[in-house]
Amino acid sequence: MNSRLPLSLSTDRSSSFREGSFFRRHLEPLGFRDGMSVHLVFGGETVGFLHLSAMRESFGNAERTIAAAVEPALARWLHQEHRAPLLELSARVPRGSSAVVVDGTRTREVAGYEPPPFLGDPAFTRVLDNVRLDRGRRLTAWWPDRGQWYRFVVEPMHCDDRATGGAALLVHALPEELPAGLTRREVDVLTCLALGMDDASIAGLFDISLRTVHSHVEAVRRRTASASRLEAAAWAHREGVLHPLAQLPDAGVGRLSHRR
Repeated sequence: MNSRLPLSLSTDRSSSFREGSFFRRHLEPLGFRDGMSVHLVFGGETVGFLHLSAMRESFGNAERTIAAAVEPALARWLHQEHRAPLLELSARVPRGSSAVVVDGTRTREVAGYEPPPFLGDPAFTRVLDNVRLDRGRRLTAWWPDRGQWYRFVVEPMHCDDRATGGAALLVHALPEELPAGLTRREVDVLTCLALGMDDASIAGLFDISLRTVHSHVEAVRRRTASASRLEAAAWAHREGVLHPLAQLPDAGVGRLSHRR
């Protein structure tokens, strides 16, 4: 990788591949004589490798010089190919949103968008970790940050997204007011209803009385114009008015997310 000219099997004296049994038994009889890998670098970052094979003749100095000469152009082209899917993501993000692609421990910017302000919140990081474990699922929910609520979406990148290899998450968030005049506690209680929890479980989760839980449930039913707890839970799932709960082991992600 640090050589001025790319090395080939015939010029790399430290390689014994050409003397090995695999080469002798399988490659040489088919006419394979030499292999060369070109390290493609753009902006100090490895963007790929170009692998070349030679039949009947080995790569000489002239071929290695040509490979080194075209390396910058190939690296630039491949870099743009990698970025293209991220640029196209803007079509999937509502106007006025913040957005980012989270790829493991790295974040990749989406052109024209700032990252969500709560991206560094450890509790939200745990939500992302649980969405990632629940591969192929999409989460639409709400998150508070410094007095502002955000409606956010976390969705997996498909395998045809070449920049991420299909393992990354697209996260975008839009600042909005909570719908139906719901309060923070009512959103939490509504989320518990969406998770199928009874009043006693809700009371234990938030360390409040059963009477207080009953009051919140009635307020939620009234605000969402629901005739029952079940109808309020269905409304929460349909409208995505859910808040991942830090008190639960997986923040409730497994039951709040859904297949794309």
